[in-house]
Amino acid sequence: MALVAACSGPDAELEAAPPGGPLPLTPARLGISPTLVPALGMAEQALVHMVNTTRLADSLKELAARPHHAGSAADLLTAQYVHKQFILAGLESRIDEYEVLLPRPLEITVELLTPYAYRCSLTEEPLNQDFDTHTSAALMPHLAYSPDGDVLGRLVYVNQARKEDFRHLADLGVPIKGAIGIARYGGLFRGSKVKNAAQAGCAALLIYSDPKDDGFVRGDVYPEGPWRPASAVQRGSILDIAQRPGDPLTPGVPAFREAHRIDIESATTLPTIPAAALSAKDAHPLLESLRGPNVPEGWQGALPFPYHLGGTERVKLRVKVQFDWSVRKVWNVVATLRGYLFPNDEILVGNHRDAWVHGAVDPGSGTAVMLEAARVLGQLARDGQRPSRSITFCSFDAEEYGMLGSVEYLEHHHDRLMKNAVAYVNVDAAVSGSKLNVRGSPELSLLVAGALDAVMDDRVDHLATLLDSEGRANLEPPGGGSDFVPFLHQLALPVVDLSSSGPYGVYHSRYDTYGWMKRYGDPGFKSHARVTRLLAVLLNRAACATVLPFDYTALADWISQKSATLPASILDLDTGPLDEAVAKLRTTGVALDRARAALTASDPDPSRLGALNRTLSGSLRLLLADGLLAERPFYKNVLVATDQRDGYGALALPEVQEAIAANDVTGANAAIARVAAIIHRLANRVASVATAFENQAGESTK
Repeated sequence: MALVAACSGPDAELEAAPPGGPLPLTPARLGISPTLVPALGMAEQALVHMVNTTRLADSLKELAARPHHAGSAADLLTAQYVHKQFILAGLESRIDEYEVLLPRPLEITVELLTPYAYRCSLTEEPLNQDFDTHTSAALMPHLAYSPDGDVLGRLVYVNQARKEDFRHLADLGVPIKGAIGIARYGGLFRGSKVKNAAQAGCAALLIYSDPKDDGFVRGDVYPEGPWRPASAVQRGSILDIAQRPGDPLTPGVPAFREAHRIDIESATTLPTIPAAALSAKDAHPLLESLRGPNVPEGWQGALPFPYHLGGTERVKLRVKVQFDWSVRKVWNVVATLRGYLFPNDEILVGNHRDAWVHGAVDPGSGTAVMLEAARVLGQLARDGQRPSRSITFCSFDAEEYGMLGSVEYLEHHHDRLMKNAVAYVNVDAAVSGSKLNVRGSPELSLLVAGALDAVMDDRVDHLATLLDSEGRANLEPPGGGSDFVPFLHQLALPVVDLSSSGPYGVYHSRYDTYGWMKRYGDPGFKSHARVTRLLAVLLNRAACATVLPFDYTALADWISQKSATLPASILDLDTGPLDEAVAKLRTTGVALDRARAALTASDPDPSRLGALNRTLSGSLRLLLADGLLAERPFYKNVLVATDQRDGYGALALPEVQEAIAANDVTGANAAIARVAAIIHRLANRVASVATAFENQAGESTK
């Protein structure tokens, strides 16, 4: 392993990466001063060796022992378990309670009326496998926030319910208005499917799991393999998270008991047509009954018959959905490992705790990883190696419903986080296989690269694919779908999302169990250990760095790449101001890199650098702009937003892109000018920090 401890002096480089990999990284480049090198190296060696696979397995077994949907008694038990583990790790821990809208299904009926009678079972068959217990406590498979309704209508196959799918159906003359659509999962967020169906005129939407996507076509199904059995149902929320995540009734304010709540009828993020989730087994007779034109190329799934579009009176369906629309309690668990030098500066790490059923992968694996990282970092602190900045561990609730816990946390603590937060690391669904995945803000490229170089072992041969030729991590910002969302989009906080993936067909089903993980996801829990080591080293480096290694050169390169994809020549866009601003940011980023390396190598007194480091991390708040997206005021980061076309992806330069999508060239050019002005201000701030670093370096060498 290429640990900092391998360094022999202040200018020594870390151990070389594998043959063909990137150039090695120097401590000065990573913001690590010479006197810190030995201590940090020993700390990282200790962290790596303290990670325990048995503890990881035991934590996951406890977390996934029973269904624990948000707001349930079992969910509270997991909160209490996590709280206890944080305290045992030596952290300060508390449980924050909020009250949010969490509908519970009372009745869901999907019936085929013609050409023959069939009632969907809406159940998942028990497999009598170990660790798949207490499932009677699970909610029936459903799509959360579906409005109540009782709909009779023709059935139409709508592929993945993308906007282009509905346009294609219209071009083919298939009548959509008043019909019940049936869509297969994949391609975009399920809530976006329902929204598209409503806009196209559907009266209701069914979403099923096609074996082509995550079933037997991919390989053996559980329990013989990792893929989705025929009766497995993908549950999920259909809240419009691309418009705004969080509690639908308390937008912009924390959902305390006494909070003002808007009427449900006024909640703009709730879907407008009933929807239900089906297994492939239940979808089979519905789809097989359809006639009419054969489906277009690419729409055929893997059920054993030719798919047809339907839309005629031959196939009629009834869909009835009824929920209990109560406000219920949820619980965030928040723990702090207090920094000894800058206790107010916070490195945040988080994952959600609620699951649709057992949730071994999603989210149990991430919580087990986070608890083990907290344990080893807590032990390190007790051994006298406490980080200089604080590390805040967040176990969020109700993420599955639309990032409710993390949004409420941000709304509750907004002012403090705006001032003190440095970075956020996410570990949702951390392990479903052995392939390491890292997404994140380009500003953290060097920090992530150093951590990767320190912990990657010979079981992994793709380190070179994670780093570029300059030794930086290849980072692309995430867009939506997990608890990094409020931090990235409301605070412009740099984020990292860590996971280790593999064949995983039991997502959001009752079969996402400890038994599945033990057999297929991570036998031996070695991938859990690897992600834990990476997380612990990443957090420790961010919390201990003498100078924060924020990489504005990488950020400028990323903006430049995205700017180059704008259709400037086609739409007569004036990208000149943006190109000029990005060039200036890159120049000042290079100056910052050199000044930081010089300052770090001069071995400065870290206590004198608190204000400068705070200015450096706080400079990213300049990227925030109110009123950025008129219909989506939640999103304030001028560089990235959740892509509303799919609900998951990242939309770069969102104000510009959405103006282009609306064919508003004037608006797009105005947006380019605004973004350019903001980047100019950011470049000026970075330049001032670089100058201050140079001055500090000069004083340190006197």
